[in-house]
Amino acid sequence: MIHIVKIDDNTATGKRIITNLRKHPNTVEFENHVPNEEVREGYYTLEEFKKIAIEKGQKFCDKHGIV
Repeated sequence: MIHIVKIDDNTATGKRIITNLRKHPNTVEFENHVPNEEVREGYYTLEEFKKIAIEKGQKFCDKHGIV
């Protein structure tokens, strides 16, 4: 079972919990999120970049008969 939690890392307890969780990389996975700020012009979020890279890779392969 996977649990998604929010931990306030601005508190001592939150920092201690995160430090403890990082000791278990085979069991615990951290996701990095873009802050709720607007992304500056000319920049992409990770999800947008992945989507564009996959699309361009597919077009390149189709154009050159690869795969």
